[in-house]
Amino acid sequence: MEFSLKRSWLVLLVGFLTTSFGASALDIGGIESSKSTSLFNPIDVVSEGAHIKLSVVGAFRGGMFGDKSPSDSPVYEKKTKRLFIGSQMRSAIEVIDLSDPSNPTQVDSFDVMPYGGEPNSMAMFRDVLVTLVQDIDDDNVPNQVVFMNPFGELLTAPIELMHASKVAFSPNGRKLVVSIVGKANDEYTDDPEGGVAIIDVAPLTRGPCRLSRNASDQSAPPRWWAKKHRCDDPLAVQLLDFKAFNDKEDELIAAGIRIYGPNASVAQDLEPGDVTISKNSKIAYLSMQPNNAVAVVDIHKGSIDKLLPLGTIDHSLPGNGFDPSDKDGVINIANWPVKSFSAPSGMQAMERWYGRFFVLANEGDLRDEDGFSEEVKVGEMVLDPVAFPNAATLQEDANLGRLRVTNVNGDADGDGLFEEIFMMGSRSISIYTAAGERVFHSGDDFEQITAQAIPQCFNCPPDANDFDSRSPRKGVEPEHLTTGKVHGREYVFVALERIGGIMVYDISNPYAPQFQQYINNRNFAVDPRDVCGIKGELALPTCPLAGDLEPEALVFIPKKDSPIGASLVVVGHESSDSVAVYRVDEL
Repeated sequence: MEFSLKRSWLVLLVGFLTTSFGASALDIGGIESSKSTSLFNPIDVVSEGAHIKLSVVGAFRGGMFGDKSPSDSPVYEKKTKRLFIGSQMRSAIEVIDLSDPSNPTQVDSFDVMPYGGEPNSMAMFRDVLVTLVQDIDDDNVPNQVVFMNPFGELLTAPIELMHASKVAFSPNGRKLVVSIVGKANDEYTDDPEGGVAIIDVAPLTRGPCRLSRNASDQSAPPRWWAKKHRCDDPLAVQLLDFKAFNDKEDELIAAGIRIYGPNASVAQDLEPGDVTISKNSKIAYLSMQPNNAVAVVDIHKGSIDKLLPLGTIDHSLPGNGFDPSDKDGVINIANWPVKSFSAPSGMQAMERWYGRFFVLANEGDLRDEDGFSEEVKVGEMVLDPVAFPNAATLQEDANLGRLRVTNVNGDADGDGLFEEIFMMGSRSISIYTAAGERVFHSGDDFEQITAQAIPQCFNCPPDANDFDSRSPRKGVEPEHLTTGKVHGREYVFVALERIGGIMVYDISNPYAPQFQQYINNRNFAVDPRDVCGIKGELALPTCPLAGDLEPEALVFIPKKDSPIGASLVVVGHESSDSVAVYRVDEL
């Protein structure tokens, strides 16, 4: 199903990287290219009509040239001004003191090896910290949902859930929603069903086990406020599955939902990932990346009510261009006869008086396992000569030949000839209504902006300055995002996993979002391989010169909860094993 695109035209004036260590703030044709307090100038592109501006105020570095760290959902506790972030490399939850954002300092570390060793997702409501921990060695061992207070003390017995993926508290703190991804094993000999778990956490957050606040007992601050009584009774868990959709497979596929795993039922094929919950705590939305769909869950009734198809993007239309090749030697953002599935990873719910919406980061992972892979290069496909009379030209490496696409879709009549080309991920963000209507798509903004801002490292990976190398594979790769309000306006902050940096849009009007800023605290004057060493090992002492590499986790801290009276955006980075703190200033 095709949707019309509503594209806001952006007036961009772009600042270029400077390697001058002593330069002051520059004003280049209306763009402020600001000097950070670090060893180099960050990339800083600000729209003429921006309402806010991010600037780097501090960073914490863990000391590794990273692999699998940090996890993708840090959380912040406003009473202690502490950040909790999972480290898969260290099998721990690391506690960072943010009371002085210019000097983030590690003050504690909670060992999660007893629960499996690999923290994957976290959530926090008041003083209850929830961490989803996966077994570091065995995917067939149940994941554990672990409940702690802010000082690492266990609050109740962990809950075991097979194939759990993400956790999210309802805004009222009464329920914890957990996605059950049900991903097949590498050999694709076992494809478990996806599902949703709803855990009644009210006993911890609001009931008999809730925080005992005795304001007169301050003999040992700050721990007095965080002590809790342990709950001996297990928390109630409700498991939901997708079996009710098994007899609707043809209907779902016709609507645009991708059901295609080998010999899989609908319930087996659906893979819920990220979770976001409506402001009234009644509805949960779960992204299902390979299925190009969103599941809608009624938390109160305990039912999966509907599946929303997300449609496709037509990249032959103006404003939807992309660069598909790493072999042409140039930046070539152009229109191509390709369609894409949004295939979102991160998502956030948002609400207006006139309706409910959700915003998606359209990453686009393909299924690529030993036992089943849908990934193919366009150059390896047999294109229908009627649909593609210029197939030979298109399939050259300098054009579409090296672009990774899916071989599941595009051959509608099953004759082995592809009439259409579909790639996974549209290299963008999009906004949908609660009914599944797309009302905004950022088009080729991300590639256009980064191409102008960082032409020497366009579509490069996070751990090397290899020009254009990510063009055949998801480009800048928007994977995670978060939202926050500043002075009554709502913004989305999008992490670009590969080239790095944060895209900021004003989404106060979900029908016409406006680009605000792109900021990237990465030093493109050095190659990470030269200054950081070998990935997965201790970083060289010179690694801070590279800056922040591979943003993987974001949290927005509103002004009322911030230690400095200004909103903050905190970003965890995987390759540089670092946490960057951005101050949000109103313009």
